[in-house]
Amino acid sequence: FHKTLLNGEKLLKSLIDKNENGEISGKDAFKLYDTYGFPFELTLEIAEESNLTVNEEEFKEELKIQQERSRASRDNNESMASQKPDLMAFVEPSTFVYDLTSVQGKVIGLFKDGVKTDEITDKGEVIFDTTPFYAEMGGQCGDTGSLDNETTHANVVNTLNAPNKQHMHFVEVKEGAIHLGDTFTLSIDQQKRRQITANHSATHILQKALQETLGDHISQAGSYVDDKVLRFDFTHFEKISAELLKEIEEKVNQIVFEGRPVVIKNMTKEEALASGAMALFDEKYGDVVRVVNIGDYSIELCGGCHVSNSSEIGLFKIVSEESVGSGIRRIVAQSGLAAYNAMVHEKETVDTIASTLNLKNRKDVINKVEALKEDLKEAKAEIEQLSAKLNAIQAASKANDIEEINGVKVLYVEEQLENAKAKQLTFDFRDQLESGIVVLVSKYEEKCSYFVSVSKDLVGQYKAGNIIKAINEVVDGRGGGKPDFAQGGCAINDNISKIKGALKNIL
Repeated sequence: FHKTLLNGEKLLKSLIDKNENGEISGKDAFKLYDTYGFPFELTLEIAEESNLTVNEEEFKEELKIQQERSRASRDNNESMASQKPDLMAFVEPSTFVYDLTSVQGKVIGLFKDGVKTDEITDKGEVIFDTTPFYAEMGGQCGDTGSLDNETTHANVVNTLNAPNKQHMHFVEVKEGAIHLGDTFTLSIDQQKRRQITANHSATHILQKALQETLGDHISQAGSYVDDKVLRFDFTHFEKISAELLKEIEEKVNQIVFEGRPVVIKNMTKEEALASGAMALFDEKYGDVVRVVNIGDYSIELCGGCHVSNSSEIGLFKIVSEESVGSGIRRIVAQSGLAAYNAMVHEKETVDTIASTLNLKNRKDVINKVEALKEDLKEAKAEIEQLSAKLNAIQAASKANDIEEINGVKVLYVEEQLENAKAKQLTFDFRDQLESGIVVLVSKYEEKCSYFVSVSKDLVGQYKAGNIIKAINEVVDGRGGGKPDFAQGGCAINDNISKIKGALKNIL
C-alpha cells in the first residue's frame, strides 16, 4: 500500500508540474485511481495543497463508463448469443415459477453461443419447460445455482431472457453432459436469492420514503439489485443533506422493523393504477400486471422477487448518495448482514480514530476532531505568516543578485522546493523587486521546475509565457502561462545550467 501511495504521488506530482490551467482533469485522476490504485481523496488533497482543483464530475463520469464497460464485457458473449438466428426462431414456451427454489425441469432448448446443439459438455445455454431461475429484468439480476440428475452436474452462472422471453440459463458443465429431453433438478442459490429479494423489497420501501421526505416529484429513473447492494436512481434537483438521508434511512428501517406483510396479486392494469400502484411511465405493461404491496406502505407494479414480510430485510443502510446526471440522483444501499457489516466497519473506524487520539470514549471523537481542526487552522495561519516573513527576508537577501538586462531588473534564483512553495517564493521576490522579472529554477525530487513572474508595469513589454517558451527550447521542457506569471518543467539535464546565461538572449 505504501509503495502504491509513493508511486501514485510521484505520478500526481508529475501532472501538477506540467499543469497549465489550474485543474487536474477527471481522466487523469481516474487513471491514477484505476490503473495505479491511488485513492481519489488523496488526489483531491494533494491537488488542493498545490492550489489546483480536480474535475470531480469528469472523474465520476469516467468511473461510470468503466463500470458499464466492465459489466458489458462480462455480458458481451451472452448478449451476442441472444441475437443468433437459432435463438430468435425458438418459440417453444417456458414457465417460470416464483416461489419454488427447486423444481424438476425438462430441457427443451440447447444452444452453444446461440447456435442449436444436441449436447453440451462444457459451456452453453439451456432452456427448460419449467424453471425457478429468475432472468435478469426490471433491474433485478439473474439467478445462479445448479442443475443435477443421475449423471450430470452443472453450475448456472447467469440467467437472461431469450429473444422470445424464455428464461435462458448460462451453464458450465462440471460433470457429465446435457442433452435435449434430459430432466434435471433445478436449484437456485437460495442464500443469494434471499439477499436479492431483501434488496429488491428495500428498494420499493426506499422509493416511498424518498417521496414522503423529499416530495411527490420523486420518480424512478433506474435501479439495479443483486445480492450485494441495491442502487436506486431518481429524479431530484439537489444534493440530499446528511440530516435528510438519516431521516430517509430511519423511515425505511421503521417499515422493516414493523414486519409488514408483503402481498402480491395479479390484476388488470386499470385496477392496479386505481389502487394507487406506482408504475414506470416508459415501461410497457400487459393487460394483467403483478402488484407488490408492502403493508399498504408501498404499492408498485413489479415482476421481480420479493420477501414475504418486510422483517426479512433485516436492516437497511444507505452507503452513498450522489449525482449521476442532470436532475438525477443515485442512492446505493445495503440490507441484512451486509448492512450490519457496513455499520460495524464504521464503528471500528471510529474506534480506531479514538484510539489514535488517545480517547477513552469514542463519543468524544467529534469534539476532539473539531478542536484539532481549529488548532490546525491556527497553525496553518501562523505558518503562512512565518513563511511570508521568511520569504521576505530571503527576498531581501537576494538584492545583491539582481542583474540589469536591457535596462530591466532581473533576479535569477535556484532553489530546492516543491512547486507550491517555489511558486509563492517567486511572487515574494517579485514584490520585493517592485519592478522587474524573477526567474526561479527549482530542482526537487528528480524534477526541474522553473517559474517566471513579471511585474505589472512590464507586462506590456515582456510576457512571462513567452519567456517560459524560450526557456523550454533551451532545456527541452514544457509549460506556459499568463503574461504576469508562467511556469514550466523538464527532466533534470545538463542544459539547466544554461538557463541563466540564456536570459540575456531571451530578454
